[in-house]
Amino acid sequence: MTDSSTIVDIENFELRENNEVDNNIRFKTFMVPVDDIDLADNIRPFDQDFIQNLADSIYTQGQLQPCIGFVKEIEDGSKRVVLIAGQHRYKAIELLNSIGIDTNIMINLANRELTPEEIVEIQLTENLQNKMTPAQEAEVMCRLWHKMERVWEEKGKTLTVTAFARRVGRSYETVNKAIKYVGDVTPIVQELVEKNLLPYGHAVLLAEIDDLITRGDERNITDEDRKWKQIDLAQYFITKKFNYKQASEYLKRLREESKFAGPLFGDAWELMEVRNRILAIRKTSDKQGRAAAGWFVNMVHTADIIKDKTGSVKLSEAIHNALELLGVALEDFKRDIQPYLSEREFDKLFGE
Repeated sequence: MTDSSTIVDIENFELRENNEVDNNIRFKTFMVPVDDIDLADNIRPFDQDFIQNLADSIYTQGQLQPCIGFVKEIEDGSKRVVLIAGQHRYKAIELLNSIGIDTNIMINLANRELTPEEIVEIQLTENLQNKMTPAQEAEVMCRLWHKMERVWEEKGKTLTVTAFARRVGRSYETVNKAIKYVGDVTPIVQELVEKNLLPYGHAVLLAEIDDLITRGDERNITDEDRKWKQIDLAQYFITKKFNYKQASEYLKRLREESKFAGPLFGDAWELMEVRNRILAIRKTSDKQGRAAAGWFVNMVHTADIIKDKTGSVKLSEAIHNALELLGVALEDFKRDIQPYLSEREFDKLFGE
């Protein structure tokens, strides 16, 4: 077993010459100073809280899992370590060094310089084995898809979704949904998914809704049209607490209605006050749903996200009026729901 305490001598590091007899990749573990490392393109967005927690763990327990990289000779003849996997570990150790805790990074170094395709394949393996939400996995998968797509283009080849799915060990449907989610779902709706207000599968359904946007001439449908239609439908799904089947059937029903009645007919227009971007609860939830404090909390969070991004959403006074339908006194309701809300959320619901 390799002594992981060995400090790499980067300038004298021997890169094995490529040959046709044995071009296999083998790794050897070294400790590498932070200043000798360059990062390859990042695949996953950096999570600062995770980096801080990881830094605390490495400080007390040491680095338990090595990063992966290779040594590359640059234009001036000197050499650098290119780190291709384990960038959160790198950032954590960089943080420790920045506060005066001298720490080298444990890296499995390849026995030769890696090709762009080999780099992407290692990043695929390393990143997709981590536990992630479907939305996080979609983001990582899509970044890797575009990286491998460029690599194939440079070789004069075309990467298909089927070929990529086979490489990452995912189904065609999973990869196709990931590409749609990242490329075609508005960031505001993605944030609703990130905050656990809207399920990932519901958001994917909203990637293809041009047939539900009526502008007279469908060729004139804009990105702004798509954005607002997705937001309107997303908040409706949240309001109604639809499961995936209900959301899918609802969109199917809207498509059927649009063939016969035009854009101003159907329950989507009756149940949502979309013109002024009012997030109302009148007529938008059954009695049981309206009575649930958690439902109100989700509606407040949804309104906050949309307002922060657009500045054009307000909570309707229908929230107050709906209590009359329940036969609940406002003061009693305020008392009962207050424990579930932050001070800011409570003021948003009931402030003057």
